Amino acid sequence: MPVELSMNWPVLLNDRCAMKLMIYGCIVRSTDSGAAVAIERYEFRTQSLRAAQPALPMAQALEMRVSV
Repeated sequence: MPVELSMNWPVLLNDRCAMKLMIYGCIVRSTDSGAAVAIERYEFRTQSLRAAQPALPMAQALEMRVSV
């Protein structure tokens, strides 16, 4: 099953530009408490200066989209 994950990167590029890590892959197994993803590709995307946010706990910082 294809999946797209995004995560706000905790470190600024050049100490001023927020970044987001995008991960594309497939779910290879899952349980009630988590899932394993085979990563096919990844990329970093820059965000506007206003997008810089304080660090969040991992569960809140990760966004997931599943394509059906």
